Amino acid sequence: MIGAYVLYLSFAYPMFAWVYQGPSIGRLTIMQAALCSLVGALWGPFSTALAEQFPVRIHSTACGIAYNVAIMTFGGFAPFFVTWLVQTTGSPIAPVFYVMFGAVMGLVATWFLVDRAREARLLPVETVLS
Repeated sequence: MIGAYVLYLSFAYPMFAWVYQGPSIGRLTIMQAALCSLVGALWGPFSTALAEQFPVRIHSTACGIAYNVAIMTFGGFAPFFVTWLVQTTGSPIAPVFYVMFGAVMGLVATWFLVDRAREARLLPVETVLS
């Protein structure tokens, strides 16, 4: 996930700028394919990584709350922040800064992930089953 975040951060601004300099359906398709492939590399292991952050007995509830609060906060306020960024900077590609901010937040959070699956393998079987 860290590698995908680093690549996403590396490619986001240049891809937005490239499409802005010569808008075409071809460039937009290439940008979408490239960035969505990196998003796929992030979201593939995401559900497992998120689930491992919580004890088994509360996986569903904790994952649901964590995911929905994040989506509500960052997704719900996205139009506000993107509009503000465009007006403040005067740049039509300013939304990329919001995208990059989200990627930086994800990258930082990824550093703090806990591998609870490894912890479970180190415990005696009786402890895991209780």
